[in-house]
Amino acid sequence: METVIKRLLVLILILICIVFISGCTEEPTGEVTKIDEVTTALPTTASIQTTIVQPTAKTYKIGDVLSNDKIEFIVHSARKTYYISDFAELKTGFMYLIVDFSIKNLNYEDGYNFNPNDVEVEDNNHYTYTYSWDSSSLSKYFDMTIIELSRTKRGELAFEVPKDADEFTFILKSSIWGKSLVYVNLGNIPNPPETKSVNLEIDSVNYNWYDYGMVIEGKTGTGAIYSVSLAVENAGNLPLIPLYDMKITHDGSTIFSKSDQSGLLFSSIPPGNKESDTISLLMVNIDEPGTYDIEVKVKEKGETTVLDMATKEINVG
Repeated sequence: METVIKRLLVLILILICIVFISGCTEEPTGEVTKIDEVTTALPTTASIQTTIVQPTAKTYKIGDVLSNDKIEFIVHSARKTYYISDFAELKTGFMYLIVDFSIKNLNYEDGYNFNPNDVEVEDNNHYTYTYSWDSSSLSKYFDMTIIELSRTKRGELAFEVPKDADEFTFILKSSIWGKSLVYVNLGNIPNPPETKSVNLEIDSVNYNWYDYGMVIEGKTGTGAIYSVSLAVENAGNLPLIPLYDMKITHDGSTIFSKSDQSGLLFSSIPPGNKESDTISLLMVNIDEPGTYDIEVKVKEKGETTVLDMATKEINVG
């Protein structure tokens, strides 16, 4: 009898252990649990949510005075151009964006070191462009420099940008601003129209006439025209490499005609510049005295459109 009672007690203890263990294996309830004094929530799958916070960088505008008590930074203007110098050559489909800006040293006793690589521009398609080495041809080139305490330096940098991009942002990348960059909206900068325009003048004609003083072979003298001196003004906004069509007439008859003659210029004429040029004719013979009409037409190298024409009358003999 005693043995039966012991077996019943053991069976009851086994059942109690089974019930206790099954109670310890229930699913998490989502209540807060503290681990090493760190409060941690154990959410159920249905309660998990994701929130993405997008940081926004403030964008300034042209003329804003930006300061962080270390330097003062101002973008003064921005413009587009097709030409900087004869030594600068643009890639096809590109043009120059030129930005005028200044930096003042407010706090660096040993001077603030500026490097042109500290800035860049971004277009409306989010492509960025570093400064062009052609910037060195600018008369106000902002080169690498040290800005002394309380001093301001101002200059320009050129960036090669696509012609089909209009909206631009100027970015200062200097590390003194911390992890963020400084953005200045340059706005919409339309492309200037591509214009080719020339003002042409004939300054002088180099010629001579020799009078025999007697009739020789039915003539009383002989002469020649050697060269024509020109003043060529590039009134457009693109560099110009001129070619000339030349004609000399006498009494309605053409005694000399030649197209696509080069002058003595070995480089292009910059926009807005006026240059002297000379057409060498070697020697155009003149058999009789009288009035001779010189006509010169100018066009762009590689093109046929006449941009301007000039005439001059000379009396020979």
